[in-house]
Amino acid sequence: MQDNRDTLTQQTLARPPKLSHYVTSRQVIVGLALLASLSVCVAAIFFFYLTTLLETTPVTFIDGGEIRVLETHAETVGELLTLVGGDLQDGDQLSRPADELLQPNMVIEVARARQVSVLVDEQPRSIQTTLTNPAEILAAMGLALQPGDQVLLDGTLAAHDRLAGWAVPVNQIVIRRAVAVTIQNGEQVVQVRTAGATVGDALYAAGVQVYMADTVVPSTDAPLLPGMTIQIRRSVPARVVVDGRRLETRAQGETVSDLLAEAGVALMGLDYSIPGEGAAVQPGMTVRVVRVTEEVISETEVIPFQNQNAPDPTLELDQIRLLQSGQNGLQRTDVRVRYENGVEVEREALDPVVVQSPQDRVVNYGTGVVSRSIDTEQGPREYWRKVRVYATSYHPAALGGDDVTATGRKLTKGVVAIDPDLFPYGTELYIPGYGVGLAADTGSERGFSRWIDLGYDDANYEPWSRYVDVYVLGPVPDNIQYVIPE
Repeated sequence: MQDNRDTLTQQTLARPPKLSHYVTSRQVIVGLALLASLSVCVAAIFFFYLTTLLETTPVTFIDGGEIRVLETHAETVGELLTLVGGDLQDGDQLSRPADELLQPNMVIEVARARQVSVLVDEQPRSIQTTLTNPAEILAAMGLALQPGDQVLLDGTLAAHDRLAGWAVPVNQIVIRRAVAVTIQNGEQVVQVRTAGATVGDALYAAGVQVYMADTVVPSTDAPLLPGMTIQIRRSVPARVVVDGRRLETRAQGETVSDLLAEAGVALMGLDYSIPGEGAAVQPGMTVRVVRVTEEVISETEVIPFQNQNAPDPTLELDQIRLLQSGQNGLQRTDVRVRYENGVEVEREALDPVVVQSPQDRVVNYGTGVVSRSIDTEQGPREYWRKVRVYATSYHPAALGGDDVTATGRKLTKGVVAIDPDLFPYGTELYIPGYGVGLAADTGSERGFSRWIDLGYDDANYEPWSRYVDVYVLGPVPDNIQYVIPE
């Protein structure tokens, strides 16, 4: 029985029945079909997953002006911002909501905030903002401008109506609030609102011109305070002519002296002004300054010495003895010279001073008369004086035919012309080479006395031009001229 079972099993194992074989093949086919279907599903799922994993969205990301074109797997704007590291800071603005889904070619922009400093009447404030226009920034800060307020944008003065259209981004806004002040300009009172920092700024804003000589209280560099009253004390125009210049000036003083001091013109020494220093200042007046200088100059002159002559009977006539030489003296006169504006106007001579006294010339002249004899063409003649003179000659033809002498005698040989102070008319003279001549004529004036002009007829004329000794013939006159001219 067992054997039969073993045989059956083996047989069964060795060749299965046909029906069993058929079932198994179908199962294999079905399994293969299922496996193929499963593979297709797995492949489809894998392809879908791979497609989803590799798919990106093109976007443009702008961060503070920097433009980047990206391909991203992020689904929302917020995810994109996280992926690119574009964290938002205080005041930054995102152009789209963070939870908005990304769309192809979407533009996302981050506007970065910056710090803008605002100074209001020296009080600092600041704001982190993406705004660039000054009007919008002030509005965001709740700051309103009042009439007269001064606005500086990055140091540039800007009118209120230009703020809204200001095209350049601003970094600093300075606001100076206007204050009301009163300007008392003489009798005129002006009310003004100004944002100026000083009194001078307020005067400029009010169009009030101030001269250097005007007095402003408080001073022009004083800080401007609300409700302040500014007083102006006006100077008057004047003109100063000094040192060749014409100065247009203004003064507050009451006198010409004050005017000159305020103009920086000093009177020194003898200087004076026209009108005088004590005269009252009048608007538009002209003051002339006269510069005065004086100098003392010395003028010297010679004091001639005098000749003192004394007779000496021990000396022969025409002999002299010098007892003392003459020496001129010297006198100095100081003269004070006055100049006004460089022009001499006066000279005043002071008392003269004798620097050196003259020394007189002292001479003794001889009075002893000695008669001597000389041989002439007419024989020996007595003479008592001999004088050396310069001799010339003349005749009527040289005088145009005039032959009448000064004493009325006829001009002929034997008549001579002399200086009557040397030889009186009527004196007989002997001239060697000529003969005896009578002093009866005088010639034209000469520069010296010791000369003689020897007369001739036209027929016997001889020219003379030389020194000769002239002998004065006797008798000796009662009145002798002991000293004769040179």
